[in-house]
Amino acid sequence: VAPEHQGNGVGSMLLRWGCDMADNDVLNCFVMASPGGLFLYSKFDFEVTGEVCTEYGSFTSMFRKPKRSMECAG
Repeated sequence: VAPEHQGNGVGSMLLRWGCDMADNDVLNCFVMASPGGLFLYSKFDFEVTGEVCTEYGSFTSMFRKPKRSMECAG
């Protein structure tokens, strides 16, 4: 989200849409979060799995399981 639009709920709206799509398709999600994004991703149940240090800064790898599981066909 562009800096001038941060703090207005745009990131949450986009992330909610993406998580809903992943949940509907029963897909795992993975992100590399900047320090400023950790709180937002945590609100959507992403969990820290590691950290990567690069010449551009540190990024936190985060993983989220889908909210629903695949149902067995019967």
